[in-house]
Amino acid sequence: MLPEHLDLIPTLSTPAVHPGDAWAAVAVTRPVLSADRYSTQLWRVELDGTGTRRLTRGAGDSEPRFTPDGERLVFLREDSDGRAQLAVMDSAGGEPWVFTDGPQGVSEFQLSPNGRWVVFTAGLPEAGRAGTLPEVPAHAEAPRRVTDMNYQANGAGYLDGRAVGLYVVPLLEPGAPYLAPTGAAARDAEDTFEEQREAGAVLGARTGLPLALRVFDAGERRAQSPYAVQFGDDSGSVRFLLPEDAARTTLAVRRLQLSIDALLDSPWPATAEEVDALDLPRASVLATEASDAPGTEFAEAVRSGGRSFLLGAQTGEDGLRFAALNLAVWAEAAPRRESLRSLTDPEPVGYAALAADVSSARDSVLAVPVERGSSGVHRIAADGTVSVLVDGSLQPDGALQVTGVAAGGEAIVVAYSDAGHSAELGLVTQGGVTRLSNFSANLNAAAAPILPVELVVDSSDGYPVHGWVFVPEGAGPHPVLLNIHGGPFADFGWGWFDEAQTYARAGYAVLQCNPRGSAGYGQQHGRSILRAMGTVDEQDVLAFLDGALERMAALDGERVGVMGGSYGGFLTAWLTTRHHRFAAAIVERGFLDPVSFAGTSDIGSFFGSNYVGTDPQELAAQSPMAQVSQVRTPTLVIHSERDLRCPLEQGQRWFAGLQAQGVESELLIFPGETHELTRSGSPRHRRERFEAVLEWWDRHLPMQGTAKAPSGA
Repeated sequence: MLPEHLDLIPTLSTPAVHPGDAWAAVAVTRPVLSADRYSTQLWRVELDGTGTRRLTRGAGDSEPRFTPDGERLVFLREDSDGRAQLAVMDSAGGEPWVFTDGPQGVSEFQLSPNGRWVVFTAGLPEAGRAGTLPEVPAHAEAPRRVTDMNYQANGAGYLDGRAVGLYVVPLLEPGAPYLAPTGAAARDAEDTFEEQREAGAVLGARTGLPLALRVFDAGERRAQSPYAVQFGDDSGSVRFLLPEDAARTTLAVRRLQLSIDALLDSPWPATAEEVDALDLPRASVLATEASDAPGTEFAEAVRSGGRSFLLGAQTGEDGLRFAALNLAVWAEAAPRRESLRSLTDPEPVGYAALAADVSSARDSVLAVPVERGSSGVHRIAADGTVSVLVDGSLQPDGALQVTGVAAGGEAIVVAYSDAGHSAELGLVTQGGVTRLSNFSANLNAAAAPILPVELVVDSSDGYPVHGWVFVPEGAGPHPVLLNIHGGPFADFGWGWFDEAQTYARAGYAVLQCNPRGSAGYGQQHGRSILRAMGTVDEQDVLAFLDGALERMAALDGERVGVMGGSYGGFLTAWLTTRHHRFAAAIVERGFLDPVSFAGTSDIGSFFGSNYVGTDPQELAAQSPMAQVSQVRTPTLVIHSERDLRCPLEQGQRWFAGLQAQGVESELLIFPGETHELTRSGSPRHRRERFEAVLEWWDRHLPMQGTAKAPSGA
């Protein structure tokens, strides 16, 4: 793969299976370098393997959901300002109709069991904030009064003045085309909008769409927003999760009795007066911290088999003990019961996603496990019985990573990635997963994937370290890049990875492993580095490097570089403070100084206390910044300007420390980007980053001749 091949990389949403189980809809996203943005459309995939075709041609169409009768497809469509709005179309084809106009777009939505309602969450920022008033640019906003540490989030910025509420809107037939008012009529329309906003109907008034009624208001704190929204068995109740305080330390499961089906039998309210006359429903507390789930944080919920299933982890009474926690599957003790209980043991296996098990008559849910770099599909019954439907590590065409699962009729469909395909849709069968699509065809034609070699190496204390080696074409010996993942409770896996493919195509052997601290090998594996970062994880990555060099003659042990992002940036920097064997290093968006991180990162108030502790001596013993005077390795520091996870100051201070020591170093800053640059940043910036990385390695690990010796080696 070359940097210019970014245009060809597909990624897939969680699919939706038509109730007749003959086809599935999925959103396919690709970067578009010429437009410097992403393009996402919905595609139809036949479940008999006969082909695919494009369903929509919007710039950003995502999150497809079928109505229960299968006649209509509801999804999110980006408007001209890039905000996601609700849209609906006939599933047989036709022109979509966008039926919301939220100032911040729609964030989450669900369809009612009778197909008549859509319930969704959306934000309405305080006037004068977040671009709500053209005459008040960001630099002219009122000052912010901060009273706790939860006031910013990577990718979202400041959280003040952003009320997030729960809304309901009818799924009506499209009306006549809307004509935007002009002149005095436009002024009248604006006055009407303000009246309706005061009445609790804040969407729809400006564009002649059906009003979306706010039925629950979380207040101005986004941290207390409703999430994991789901309808009950009927269409008159909605359940959602709601943190009870800004720090998300107390959680409530709430039920909202809508009871407004009768309104569809008369005209839907269109004015503030009509909205005022409604007896709008209000939320009531179902359970606050269910007695058998103390200190549990829930991340996702679905309704399946007549009860709610959730993904959750026990984070302690303060709600902040999150480090190295696998998500377990939880469920209501019985349908319509308030208490919750865990169905799975989080120690051996964690789960990443849930889906309603409509293909089974049993009381169960579908879940995606994460195990040793692969993931498949499990069916988990309400009694805790786990059935393996797809073992991600044992597939006929090689191990895979499932990224989304859905069921419809008797069919179960997965979105997945494997070593040879960036993203495909597959049908779950008795023999495993049968590929239904060929979305990776153009990418593979331009850049045939380099398949990884699986490797397990014993660490210095005998602990097995699992990973992969990508060996370029040709006899070698090839220069080597030791690539370290972020997290730290994350992992490398069998799925196609643009970083490894790009560097291997350029001629570098790429080594990727999951040292202690990583996810996918049990919680104890992940907890091995708590208050011990830079100990066994350092041992493991170096052992994997040395083991690969010893076993594979095609690797050049005299020409080795090291690189990583986030936690990988931490461990890369840490290695260069202790070892001078690397020709060069790239430290990207790194966690480099625990002291300043605690006061600047969006997770600073609890990340460090989990991983490196709070004792000053402990902090110094695990801080790359405290050891920066020991670095001799030429280093490229890459950071994003708006990174609030590992703030820019982390990279700036590391660069300043290297400069003070006279170490050859450069700082590459990407304007406007966040911590997610390499995954969802501007396509042009992603390409420019690849080009900068390859230029750095070409300078310090050239393909021909002998590499420049590291300073001080």
